[in-house]
Amino acid sequence: MTRKDAYLFPVIGCCTLGGLFLAFKYLDKDYINIVFHYYFSVIGVFVMASFFYNRLKDSLPAMSEKVIFTVPTVKWMTDAPTPFDLLYFILLVISSVIGAAYFITKHYYLNNVYGIFFSLIGIESVMMGGTNVGFILLVLLFFYDIYWVFFTPVMVTVAKNLEGPIKLMFPKKFDWEGPKDFNMIGLGDIVIPGVYVALMLRFDYLKTLERMRKNKEDVPTDSKGNHILPFSMGTFGTFLWTFMGYFMGILTTLVIMNVFQHAQPALLYLVPGVLLGSAFSALIQGVFFKFWGFEESKELENLGLKEPEPTVEEKKEEKDK
Repeated sequence: MTRKDAYLFPVIGCCTLGGLFLAFKYLDKDYINIVFHYYFSVIGVFVMASFFYNRLKDSLPAMSEKVIFTVPTVKWMTDAPTPFDLLYFILLVISSVIGAAYFITKHYYLNNVYGIFFSLIGIESVMMGGTNVGFILLVLLFFYDIYWVFFTPVMVTVAKNLEGPIKLMFPKKFDWEGPKDFNMIGLGDIVIPGVYVALMLRFDYLKTLERMRKNKEDVPTDSKGNHILPFSMGTFGTFLWTFMGYFMGILTTLVIMNVFQHAQPALLYLVPGVLLGSAFSALIQGVFFKFWGFEESKELENLGLKEPEPTVEEKKEEKDK
């Protein structure tokens, strides 16, 4: 993600949110929800299977290397044939059971299961690139969330009418016959600050690796060549402070929603939590300027963990060839 992406993100969010609001206002919401229900039910199966596949494929090579069928190239969707191995097929079958249960029941437990997996994959997939980009994005979304929740009915209307795992649902009051009223936290409120928390984890990792190399300390590696670093408040303090701010932000949102019985912009509490937590930690560790100027790509190149990006001239020469 670049600074330009960070500036454009709230604009795209406004257009998407406004489009959904108008769709629910002028179209039959039942038809809209049928389309989204089919979409999320299917996509959720693949998301769950992919999540576990990425963690099991190296431990079960006999299954992950056994291709059982290949899906040919689909125009406008894939660039090459897609192989399906035995492990992924088994995980798809298992995930389909949960997907079928969600499709039939629409139970909020299963909605939350889907939402958690969507959030995890989202946090894993999105890279902010650097601290400056993270600050720009989160500050803009801070005001974006406040405006759409407190000053317009748009956000609440879309969240209540769109039936799908785009939010985590918490019953306001437990009812044996089934809860009918919920507090909700949108997945965007979980994923975007979560991506920043993950960025701080990588900041601490690279900072600690650089320090250990400078001090000529022994840095062990695993079977894949990944560096194994000691985990403590001293080595991963920025991440831990940021994570605590993230946790307290979510907890505060839930408490205030229950106390005041009113929709809350979760980023109102999450953004100060993660930004102040990370900045405070960097300040007391004496690495604030390193933290503020952190760009992941450059740090990886400096440590020899990534090939340098080609210059404009090199790209032009390669294109001419």
